[in-house]
Amino acid sequence: MLNAIKHIAGIEDSTLLIAGKILRPIQSFKRTLLNEKDVLLNTSDVLLALSVCAATDETAKLALSKLQDLKNAQAHSTYIFTNGDESMYRHLKIHITSEPNFMNNRLYIK
Repeated sequence: MLNAIKHIAGIEDSTLLIAGKILRPIQSFKRTLLNEKDVLLNTSDVLLALSVCAATDETAKLALSKLQDLKNAQAHSTYIFTNGDESMYRHLKIHITSEPNFMNNRLYIK
């Protein structure tokens, strides 16, 4: 999603939109308080982090303003979307498809 937003906004692919100092506390929260072993950020996490960065970074602000331009776009993943990611894409009106592969081998929550 970030790459699509960068493309629409004319932002260089090498430009980092989300600062590490924003991502690290989110990952720490998920690891320590939520006891998640795989600290992968979902779409909602990424968009919230982008929103925080947009408060002080004009490039992130520009990127965030282009999110609505993805309406009716198509996205494909090589993994099955999580329910949360699928819901976020649906809310953004982005049409999704995916390969029949799970993100990891843990099919059950303990």
